[in-house]
Amino acid sequence: MTSFTFTVPGSPQGKGSARIVKTKTGMRGIPHAKSRSYEEKVSVFARAAIVKAQIPYPIRCLVTIDILAQFASETEPEGAPYSKMPDWDNLAKCVCDGLGLYKLLYNDKLIVEGRVRKQYAREDRVVVTVHLLLEKPLDPS
Repeated sequence: MTSFTFTVPGSPQGKGSARIVKTKTGMRGIPHAKSRSYEEKVSVFARAAIVKAQIPYPIRCLVTIDILAQFASETEPEGAPYSKMPDWDNLAKCVCDGLGLYKLLYNDKLIVEGRVRKQYAREDRVVVTVHLLLEKPLDPS
């Protein structure tokens, strides 16, 4: 099975809510600035890992994803569960949307299984492993 792993240094960021604004033609959502910035950061590190693994992109096959969000603490033991914000689902959404930026992953509906873990560590970071389930491309429509 082909896979690639990448690390996003810094504090893990969950997907924030879009801000809704009224325009002349109706309502419009403006993406959360921190979320968008973090998604771009994810895409930079993901692209480097994809290129290093010599995987052509956009990835057009089914994938699974493992996300390990680590939060720095001087008092909690390393590996202990982290139960504070951000929520696990918002972490996953931010990482998956980052993979979708610049079409690294053709469409995030190709993710058929995922796991998110949050734990204490020595430093803030997110470690992501993506496993490609099929070697041949799929029609993702």
